[in-house]
Amino acid sequence: MKRFAVILLAILLCMCAQSDIKQKVIDSLEKVRTYGFRLEVVSNTSLGNVTMSSISNSTGVIDLVNKTLHMNTTTVVDRFGFKHTSKTETFVFNDTAYVRVHTKNGTKLIKTNVSEDFWRRSNSMEQLIELLKISKVTNVSSGVVGGVECYVLNLKPNVKKLSQKSTSLLKEIHVKLFVSKKTFYPVKAEVTSVVETPMTISMGSLKGNVSVVHRIKTVEYFYDINEPVKVEMPR
Repeated sequence: MKRFAVILLAILLCMCAQSDIKQKVIDSLEKVRTYGFRLEVVSNTSLGNVTMSSISNSTGVIDLVNKTLHMNTTTVVDRFGFKHTSKTETFVFNDTAYVRVHTKNGTKLIKTNVSEDFWRRSNSMEQLIELLKISKVTNVSSGVVGGVECYVLNLKPNVKKLSQKSTSLLKEIHVKLFVSKKTFYPVKAEVTSVVETPMTISMGSLKGNVSVVHRIKTVEYFYDINEPVKVEMPR
């Protein structure tokens, strides 16, 4: 009986510690105003025996207060064994974006307006806060990323709440968040997910209801948090 009480106490202390760390991370995320980032997204999409894959790598800086962003992106898409590489450089000032597209024939600059929810979708801090609020911390360990001592939080999100925000069906998701032990600022976030999108097709003999399966792994690094950010107009 005594042994059971000791084990129960240890579990309760562990749960309290995990909850405390989670809240400290949320508090720190709410204080982020600027940051640099490096993002890699690996995606595999399949419909039956047909598969398409893509790898996208982006680096940039963002100012959430003044609403400015600068980002360079390289994307490699593999369709049926044929690979296509595209490179873009994006500048955003409030609700206006300038996208420099690199082609074999040179570059061109495209001016466009961004959608109303652009800054919400581009704000990784806000997305992490929302994710933490609907997630259970299943484990906290230690690790090192780029020389930074980190707490490593394994998160189990509420799949039903996440699925409510999309017409697709979230089958599974795994989240690992690395935060600085000193500041509780994010250093690295890893998200792997499997999503199914139901659709009806009619292509020759191929007819009926099918599901497109998306397997996505996202890894994002964060640095220079709350350091000055200067984004200049493209020339």
